[in-house]
Amino acid sequence: MKLHDWLRPPRHILALFVVVAIVSASALGWLSWLLLDQDKAVERQRQRDRLEQAADRAASKMQSALAELDRLQSHDADSAPPGVIVVTTGNQALLVRPEGSLLQSLRVFILMFSPYTR
Repeated sequence: MKLHDWLRPPRHILALFVVVAIVSASALGWLSWLLLDQDKAVERQRQRDRLEQAADRAASKMQSALAELDRLQSHDADSAPPGVIVVTTGNQALLVRPEGSLLQSLRVFILMFSPYTR
């Protein structure tokens, strides 16, 4: 055998190395793709959690505001906070406090949502 034949690398080892490199690169690419999908799913879950927390805070604030209005209504209707109109019904009567505020509020509402004012 010649010296040149001894120094030449065997072809099957080179082919095996290429196959192992391709399989390893493919596995790495597939795992990277799975990691990106998982990251997107986690981000969607976090966004859903933030939205749910914001909704819980809003519901809590509305509940406390309604409880405060209920407390004020049960004590004294004249001590309502600014911007709150207290309407009570009785024997064929409608009592509005503060006086004239309901009519003004209806005018503003009609002007805001009337199709003829646009």
